[in-house]
Amino acid sequence: MTQQEFFKRYTYSPSRDRIGGGGFGTVYKAYDNLLHREVAIKVSEVKTTADGAKTFSLRDEFEALNHVPKHPNIANYEEFYSFEMPNGVFDYAVMQYYPDGNLSNAIKQGLTAEQKEDIATQLLEGIDFLHKHKVVHRDLKPGNILIVRHAGRMIPLITDFGLSKATGMGENSVFSNSFGAGTPRYSSPEQLQGNPLRFNTDLWSYGAILYELFTGEQLFTAGSGAANTAQADMEVYNKIVNGNVQSLGKMPEKWRKVAERCLVVDSAKRAKDAGELFAIIKGDDDETIGSSSGSGTTTGPKMPTNTPPIDKPSPKDPHSGTSPFKGVGGIQDPLSPTPNDKPTNKKGLWIGLGIAAAVIVALLLLLKPKQEPIPADPDTQAYEACQTVADYRAYISDYGQNSLYYADAKAFVDQYVADSIERVQDSLARVQAQEQAKAEQIAQAKAEKKEDDAYKKCTTIAGCNNYLKEYPEGRYVEEVKTTKAELEQTEAEKKEEAAYKKCTTIESCDAYLKNYPEGKYVEVVKTKRKELQEAKSNEEEEETQNHRPSITYPVYSGPKGDLVCTFYFAKDNFNANNSSYNKTADNVIREKLSEGYRDFRVIAWIVPGEMEGHEKELANNRANAVEKQIQKIAKKTNINTQIITTGIDMAKIIGIISETGIRDKEAILNQLQKSSDKEETFQFLSVIYPELERDILPTLRRVEVYVY
Repeated sequence: MTQQEFFKRYTYSPSRDRIGGGGFGTVYKAYDNLLHREVAIKVSEVKTTADGAKTFSLRDEFEALNHVPKHPNIANYEEFYSFEMPNGVFDYAVMQYYPDGNLSNAIKQGLTAEQKEDIATQLLEGIDFLHKHKVVHRDLKPGNILIVRHAGRMIPLITDFGLSKATGMGENSVFSNSFGAGTPRYSSPEQLQGNPLRFNTDLWSYGAILYELFTGEQLFTAGSGAANTAQADMEVYNKIVNGNVQSLGKMPEKWRKVAERCLVVDSAKRAKDAGELFAIIKGDDDETIGSSSGSGTTTGPKMPTNTPPIDKPSPKDPHSGTSPFKGVGGIQDPLSPTPNDKPTNKKGLWIGLGIAAAVIVALLLLLKPKQEPIPADPDTQAYEACQTVADYRAYISDYGQNSLYYADAKAFVDQYVADSIERVQDSLARVQAQEQAKAEQIAQAKAEKKEDDAYKKCTTIAGCNNYLKEYPEGRYVEEVKTTKAELEQTEAEKKEEAAYKKCTTIESCDAYLKNYPEGKYVEVVKTKRKELQEAKSNEEEEETQNHRPSITYPVYSGPKGDLVCTFYFAKDNFNANNSSYNKTADNVIREKLSEGYRDFRVIAWIVPGEMEGHEKELANNRANAVEKQIQKIAKKTNINTQIITTGIDMAKIIGIISETGIRDKEAILNQLQKSSDKEETFQFLSVIYPELERDILPTLRRVEVYVY
């Protein structure tokens, strides 16, 4: 899966969805857009040294459990990915999201006695399962134990295997403590001291968890004034390595015994495996559990008062060359039987030894003279009294290099200082890592806020374009693309809607059909256009019928009249006094009067459809105006005038067409001459040849004066 595919499938906000974190990574709640579920994603930067060697990788944690089968008390990772970012290489591990929190939360919320015992038993089963598959956790604590509530039960799941280690396992198995880390309050003494570990290092942590589970209190804490400081860590460290365990009396008896077997400072004397603890839980334990170490029964984490803390070296014989530190780092498991161990009749042996001892003691008392006990030398007394680093330093200062135990005391102090320096360095490294992670989170949060602000502006197409340009790989890319498409669709629909609303004429209907051939109103517009066309045709037909001339030609007796003059007028404007009626027309009329003509005919020619329903009245008005002009010229002369309002003068039209260079002239004339209804044919041709209406018809709007 590529980085782009990963962040497309899993979406989360580093600022809002962070649910946990530590020195080995940060955990976020994310949404799986493929399976539509919530998951938890652990993110960790791959740490390397100057020479490129890895110091920590989340892949190690993933692979630590990769070979381990599924178990109801182990939370396994499902997938692992690693991506190279501008600021480094980061690992991503995906697992199921558990909304019920961890054991630490559950303890604070309160649990019933039955729930506590059930959790403790299941948790031990999970630890036992890991150990049987050769995995030691090394960082068990309530915060690393998730809780699932199901069918009335509280199911613990061990998680966070950042310090886990897969290793071989045998009776005498020990392995290196490569990290020397973990959470101090739950780490075993050998883990804190950086000594080799056994699998039962996890059992120490289990004992500390048991105490907290049953009492609600942490087992190892610092003074109230030293919380969360280096001083507090040092105080907890001293308590653990010295075996300074507070009373376990608050715990139920059975679980107190389990905790006591876990909280033994010497890992060789501690419970070896979970099987011993299950025996105690089931009531199958006896008083000899752990006695095979050769030191008698071990019932708790108490230390003999004369035993130095932190694996304090025993006083050596000044005359022997043997170092008390012999074997450190490779201690063999004292629980292992020696090859020469053979079963014996213990009862008979003890009786015989008892009788022999009684005889020897009696003889000594009778024969040996009474002596005062020889006190230990001051050097030895001072060394045995040492309990803290300060005591050992005082011993070195007081007794110098010639003292019997100088080398041992100095070795102890040097080791303690080295361990302290390492712990401080580890603490500084953790703080630096946390600060770096915090800075990265702040930077990422700012970048996400900026992106969120840009996303909020995606309410327009321009806003969407700006977001997609600035964040081509952004978290909301797909959503913004969808929003943009919706906005574009909405805008197109609005334009189409506006075009549709304008469909009140044939021309606007034609414009809509041209621009939106697949529009949602196509059928409606086609129907509307058809209706408009039919209405127009009906109207034109009605106008034609209303204005067809009742008198096509003048019906007179006598000689055919002579045309005196013609007056042309605009569509709605006519006045006998305007330029259309000039002095030439007056002179012609006067000339005809002087010749004795008294019979004038005034004919107003009109074109149907051009006068919008009142053309007849207008034509009459125009004819009357001409008549009045004639009367004005004739003054009191007796004349006969007749006003005739007629229709289209087809002969005049044909004549005008013949004299012009109009296109397809011959075809037009041929159709007009053959047609029985020339007026209708002319109107039809005017649609095909707009120039007929534009150039020919205006010449027909006229008033003609004839004289007889």
